[in-house]
Amino acid sequence: MYEILAKYYDDLMGDFDYDAYEKFALENLKDVWGGFGYDLASGSGEMAIRLKRNGFKVVGGDVSPEMLEKATEKARKARLDVQFVFSDLNDLHLEKKCDFVTAVCDGFNYVKGKNLAAAFNEIYSALNDGGIFIFDVSSANKLENVLGNNLFYEDDENLTYLWQNTKKGEKIKMDLTFFERDGDVYRRFDESESQYIHKTKDVESALTAAGFSYRLFNEKFKKFTERCNRLIVVAKK
Repeated sequence: MYEILAKYYDDLMGDFDYDAYEKFALENLKDVWGGFGYDLASGSGEMAIRLKRNGFKVVGGDVSPEMLEKATEKARKARLDVQFVFSDLNDLHLEKKCDFVTAVCDGFNYVKGKNLAAAFNEIYSALNDGGIFIFDVSSANKLENVLGNNLFYEDDENLTYLWQNTKKGEKIKMDLTFFERDGDVYRRFDESESQYIHKTKDVESALTAAGFSYRLFNEKFKKFTERCNRLIVVAKK
């Protein structure tokens, strides 16, 4: 799962502004500074590593063994002690009480609609009183109107990939084809994944039902509107 994607994940995420997201997260975690928490859907571990550098105790979780391996190696190279463990947002179980939970860059878009409330409930139960939950989803507008049924591609010296999106009900099926350079030839790899469309009202309803108070932001960390491409949530127990 994500064998080739894990290898090039950080390169493909080059346009994602981790510096701005880190600043935003730290501002909203100031009341639990230095506490223990989980970075879910951790991917290559970038946010978990940044939180660790800022004095937090953090465990990263992801469903992909390849991503967990990459994140572990990345933390080792940074000489930081960050544990990365298997964690599935569709069947979430958090073993320890915590002060914060983060899940950045679309993690909850991989959660089926029927599982969203259960994940929020589990996080609420794991958080200490006053605990903070920061996460985001690609908005319904982005998935339906920007990605939709469209084809995207990227081409550089060592990797070319095609990204075909197909809207199927309340999800977008993403078929990824990679051509990786190997000397004088290119090798083809195919991967598929699905992202689920979460309407803002459904996210808010699940947060409220779990017991959270919350604030909504867009990808620029300003006021969210339905035309924005990313919904960022800061929730508090």
